[in-house]
Amino acid sequence: MYKVFISIFFFSAIGFGQDRIDSLKQNLKKAHFSDSLLCDSYVSILRFYRNENADSCKVYFDRFFNYANKEKSNTAFYQYHRLKADYFGLFNESKGNTYSFINTNLLEALEYAKKIDDSKQIFKIYSRLTQENARFGKEEEALQYAKEAEAISLTYNLPEETAYIYGQIGKIYNLGFGKTDMALEYLLKSDSIYNTYHFEGYQQGFTLTFIGDVYESFEDYEEAKAYNESALEVFKKAENKYQQNFIYGKLGIIESKQGNFKKAIEYIQNALSYYKTYDYPIQESVFLLLLSDIYLKNGQIETALQKGQEAILVSNAHGDTYGLMKAYLNQAKIFQQKKDYIHSNLFALKAEPLAKEMEFYEELEEIYELLFLNSENIGDYREAYHYSNEHRRVNDTLAARENLQKAKEREAKYQTEKKKQEIALLTAQKELISKQKENQKILLLGGLGVTTLAGTFFFFLYRNRQKTHRKLKELDTAKSNFFTNISHEFRTPLTLISAPIEKRLEDGNLSKEDRHDFELVERNSKRLLHLVDQLLDLAKLESGNLTLKIKEGDLSAHLKSIAASFEHKATIQNLKYEVSILDSLKGYYDTDALEKITINLLSNAFKYVTPPGCIRFFAAVENKQLLLQVENDGEISGSTSLEDVFNRFYQKDENREGVGVGLALVKELVSLHQGIINVANTPKKTVLFEVLLPISKESFTESEIVGTTETAAKVFATKVEEVIIPKTEGEAVIDENAAVLLIVEDNDDIRNFIQSAFTSQFQVITASDGEEGIKKALETVPDIIISDIMMPRVSGLELCKILKNDERTSHVPIVLLTAKAEEETQYKGLDTGADDYIVKPFKIKFLETRVQNLVTSRKQLRERYSQEVVLKPKNIAISRIDEKFIEKVQTVLDQYLTKPDFTVEDFSDQMGMSRMQLHRKLKALTGVTASELIRNERLKLAASMLKESDVHVSEICYQAGFNNPSYFAKCFKEVYGCLPSEYSQQ
Repeated sequence: MYKVFISIFFFSAIGFGQDRIDSLKQNLKKAHFSDSLLCDSYVSILRFYRNENADSCKVYFDRFFNYANKEKSNTAFYQYHRLKADYFGLFNESKGNTYSFINTNLLEALEYAKKIDDSKQIFKIYSRLTQENARFGKEEEALQYAKEAEAISLTYNLPEETAYIYGQIGKIYNLGFGKTDMALEYLLKSDSIYNTYHFEGYQQGFTLTFIGDVYESFEDYEEAKAYNESALEVFKKAENKYQQNFIYGKLGIIESKQGNFKKAIEYIQNALSYYKTYDYPIQESVFLLLLSDIYLKNGQIETALQKGQEAILVSNAHGDTYGLMKAYLNQAKIFQQKKDYIHSNLFALKAEPLAKEMEFYEELEEIYELLFLNSENIGDYREAYHYSNEHRRVNDTLAARENLQKAKEREAKYQTEKKKQEIALLTAQKELISKQKENQKILLLGGLGVTTLAGTFFFFLYRNRQKTHRKLKELDTAKSNFFTNISHEFRTPLTLISAPIEKRLEDGNLSKEDRHDFELVERNSKRLLHLVDQLLDLAKLESGNLTLKIKEGDLSAHLKSIAASFEHKATIQNLKYEVSILDSLKGYYDTDALEKITINLLSNAFKYVTPPGCIRFFAAVENKQLLLQVENDGEISGSTSLEDVFNRFYQKDENREGVGVGLALVKELVSLHQGIINVANTPKKTVLFEVLLPISKESFTESEIVGTTETAAKVFATKVEEVIIPKTEGEAVIDENAAVLLIVEDNDDIRNFIQSAFTSQFQVITASDGEEGIKKALETVPDIIISDIMMPRVSGLELCKILKNDERTSHVPIVLLTAKAEEETQYKGLDTGADDYIVKPFKIKFLETRVQNLVTSRKQLRERYSQEVVLKPKNIAISRIDEKFIEKVQTVLDQYLTKPDFTVEDFSDQMGMSRMQLHRKLKALTGVTASELIRNERLKLAASMLKESDVHVSEICYQAGFNNPSYFAKCFKEVYGCLPSEYSQQ
């Protein structure tokens, strides 16, 4: 029983609210939505109805299949078959052979996952096949699928998936084959990967509980309990109720083995209640059998039979053949223990054909043993003899299968060794024949043969070198891509460092000491950003995309400003720092490249000098070349060449820190200048780096020379502005009519920081990813949106595209944030309709200004509404969709405005929006609410009629849609400053 329980792998259920489901249903009607978004919507709806309404779930399964057929969508087919395997209980064709139904659909899903060419989805299906085959006792097949999953995770470098599948393999070796040594090997590797990469989530919980299984097999129940309790904490932290109840079941089994039946029953009943509530029939049946087994051990035979009967009913109702067979077998065992051999036989005979059909010989062995003993106790020796023979036959089959497996293993080992020997023999024979032929050719052809051999040798040598060069180039490209990607990742935390410091420096009440410290942090955060950019530059250099930008300028001023930035560091480290830069050094140079060369050489010197050592920096011009010398006390030791220090991450021994990429970048930049760099240990026991760079105009091409540089480096000459805008103390009170700002950002720190910057000016709402951002934008219709680009589920670009094409939010300005500084990425953002694009790290004041400018521009557009008789889309709207919206508003008003019973609710119904959405949209475009717009349009119509006709005022009142003349007169006077009768006389 315990083995059956462990073989089951559980899946967590996802809950949704009805509002969320209604929104997803609306998504299905949006033809312009992407295939992935529509597939995700179908999946979410199916998960919701799985627990809420089985009939609705089947309806949406049919719709999903029709969609997949219509669009020929591999993604849709993949998700359809994957979920069909999950929710097998809904389908009549699964009745009678659950395993076949689940396996067939998973294999279908696998084929579509391969067509999509998504390694993670392929892995997911292989791991599901592993779990399902293990659950049905097919350990060989389960292990085969697990090995396929392992190959995928290793090939595509998926460490989290590797850790997960190692846990599954460990479980199979332990529970399926009883090989605890191999099981522990895989399980410990799995746990090690989880701990090394600090993966968050519930996956590590599986490995911990499987390790607990191994200790349980050793009968070390306290250790088994400890590992399962650790797994329980992981699942609780991940808020995974499903797996928490799975662990309760395991703890119940352990407590039962220790004789703590009361506690065991409590654990199992809690879990059983969960699986009943959320309709998991297989799990419910297994837990009922576990409960039956515990009651039996506790001497409560009648209760054990009752729970076993409930398991039969559940399995039968859901067509779970395997569960039904196990439930029948369970009842047969209990009745035999009760010495009711007749009923024991009845249930054993029900289990027999099911076990035969599924070829479950281990269960058949138990069944025939029960039938043999029951018949013997009844006195039916003829039947006893028959079942004794059947029991022996099945036993022999099991033994034969085990021997066959061992024989296959030995055969495989023998064939492998034999092939190795054959290959070695053939290789030796070929070498011998080749040698003989070669000797014959040498004797026959003489010098010609030698020449031919030499040519062949050099050809292959050249070809091998070419292959090696190509492989090294591919490796360098991969490294460059790594540096580029990790550099982008650094920009987000840099924003969180630099932006709060800049905001703090604006405080006029800051003390002198605090200001000095904050300025120091600000300078170094900027330097850190430059270091990040070095990684990008190195990648550009290696790909040939970095070119020189040569300008004429003052070298002395530039180098002095760079050198001065290290004075504070020298003071702190108690180092002697000598700078000698000759005056009036002028020439042509690349400002950025010179900064990077100088900074990296000085940084390296400071890094490796020991206090109270000395660092010397010298600069002069010799023969139209700039000479830079950076010298520090110490020496470069080791047997390798001094030039190795220019290799990336060079480390002379494991006890010393490596050089990183700085010196490698220096060498590449010097080479780009056609310059020279040398390093040497001097007799004075110092390390000297010497650089020669050409600085004459004729040394560079016309395309490289771009103008005149500035006289000093802006990056290192950080000045504090004299005029500081003081911040008012205390919390600002937000006007309820203040503009609404939506912040969509998956990084919690960035999101909270931006929110704190705008809370005094806006009503701020937040979302942690693009999908949630779309939902909140459509619900609240904000005045402006700030969104990150790279987010899970739905990116900022997709969010922008969806909202800009939705009538309800097309007018809302969107500011995109990103860590990617490339122009191509910016173009993509602006192409989707974004109103602004800001690169991380950014200054918070800069972001505040851009946001305020966008809000102000929208206010100016609203002022155009003014006193026009009719709405003019071209004057008000800011996009094609907004123009259509205004035209639709005008059409509705033209049709219903003069009807006195036309209300805001009617207006919103006609527009296909909620009252709040219509209110926010109109307020944003026209500056007035829906009710104010109706009233104003009626007044405009009345004013026009008063000017153009002689009809009585009261009649105009009713024609314009008012049903109360006194109220009409009051409203008219508020807007036009006079009564309607006076207005008609003007």
